[in-house]
Amino acid sequence: AASPPTNSAVPGGPAVKPIVTGFSQSSSRWRRGRSLPHISSAGGAPVGTTFSFSLNEPASINLTFTQSVPGRRVAGRCIAPGHGNARAPRCKRTLLVGSFAVPGHDGLDSVRFQGRVSGAKTLKPGSYLVSVTARDAHGLRVVSRSLSFTIIS
Repeated sequence: AASPPTNSAVPGGPAVKPIVTGFSQSSSRWRRGRSLPHISSAGGAPVGTTFSFSLNEPASINLTFTQSVPGRRVAGRCIAPGHGNARAPRCKRTLLVGSFAVPGHDGLDSVRFQGRVSGAKTLKPGSYLVSVTARDAHGLRVVSRSLSFTIIS
């Protein structure tokens, strides 16, 4: 039987970027957890979510979390509100709130996430966007579409 085609570079040919497909989450509205297994009641929002995606080749994966926050428009840019710009027009700006890296393998990958980005950083209740960046052994990278989710209290 023939093996399925891969997206590897042909010797002497150009390298091909990794491909991220099927980026999804098990729940878009959930409660924060502490990552330790426990029994929870069936009612209410679930604790955490699982992000799933498929890769066409092994790659380093970075999940990046952003949040839309209020700002003030000054000199054509949306910047953090402050005393000096309190009367400037309001706007929304995108703030990077965290990221973490995991190894990705060829095929389906799943990442169980309960709001903890690192040992010291936990996302607060609110609305966020998450995207996946895949970087292969050749240094080529691709960024997935973003998914939105809400962490509730």
